[in-house]
Amino acid sequence: MYLLGGSQGLMIQGIRVPLAVLCILCVNVFLHARSMKKRPLTVTIIGWLLIAVGVGASAFHLNELRQNAFHGANAWIFIVELVVIVCGVFVLRGNNWARWLAVVWIGAHVIISFLNSWGHGAVHVLILFLLTCFLFRPESNAFFRNRTPNDL
Repeated sequence: MYLLGGSQGLMIQGIRVPLAVLCILCVNVFLHARSMKKRPLTVTIIGWLLIAVGVGASAFHLNELRQNAFHGANAWIFIVELVVIVCGVFVLRGNNWARWLAVVWIGAHVIISFLNSWGHGAVHVLILFLLTCFLFRPESNAFFRNRTPNDL
């Protein structure tokens, strides 16, 4: 069962997921960034944009839930939104798998968008192109490659 619990968080299958979890992740990223090598500005912008998109989409869909009943398909929407938040956090931390997952995530949106309209698909193709270009530039590659074993 899925329940929105206000300031208590979100109940998913009887498990309470506090809204503060995202705040803790963001603080962790900020503190960890101080001890890491210099992160390219484009990677920082993309990481925070991914987090913002995930949080914004979650807020939008939570608002819809207040008006409609929660259906099983809505659970998948929240999982996808959680994935993009996790991508953003770990892109900021410099995890290589996160940038690849972000590219796959927007690639899936390209396909879904073309099913909706050619205009939406074209916009998502442009976003995919820009995201890929900036996440795979030489300075970005160096940032994602130069990880220590202690980094998550």
